[in-house]
Amino acid sequence: MAVSPYLFMVILIVLLLLVFLVWLYIKKRQQNMAKESGRSLVSAVAPPAFSELQKVIIDSKSSSETLEQAAEDIITYYGIIGNFNEYAALIEHMCRHRHITAKIVLRFEKALCNNNPEYARNIERTLQKALSSRRPFV
Repeated sequence: MAVSPYLFMVILIVLLLLVFLVWLYIKKRQQNMAKESGRSLVSAVAPPAFSELQKVIIDSKSSSETLEQAAEDIITYYGIIGNFNEYAALIEHMCRHRHITAKIVLRFEKALCNNNPEYARNIERTLQKALSSRRPFV
């Protein structure tokens, strides 16, 4: 049983076309994976600015979830105190915020004290002062 040369050529062309399409699919998939990994690296490398996080905490319209995320970001990226006055003002704003929870404030205070043992006493005093200056919410 002999295969005609035309049939052999058609099978060869279809096979080459199939190999080419599979190669294109694999190449496109690798490019998409590279783009996705590049995006995640860019977002992981650029931390939010301290001033932006301060604005979130100062803003009276910030939700509890937003405040919690801002507090976590401050501890993660700016946990070491450089200028204590900025952190003291931040603690005061946190304590006076309408949507803040005790859990957020205590976690923030504990993390700051652990990261900055030389400021622990000042942090506790500032927290006590800020908590005592709270007014009841109506």
